[in-house]
Amino acid sequence: MSFVDRREYKCELYGSELIIVDRWFPSSKTCSRCGTIKESLFLSERVIKLRTLQF
Repeated sequence: MSFVDRREYKCELYGSELIIVDRWFPSSKTCSRCGTIKESLFLSERVIKLRTLQF
């Protein structure tokens, strides 16, 4: 059983959605709430602060 197969099984078990993305998808630059991608994110930055959202 491969890694992806195990993830698919767990998602089905718990009713979750599995999204498989490309290796170079900018997940660390993407806001988890609205999906906005911050193009210029320095390695020292750990928190994305967007003007449109306050959380």
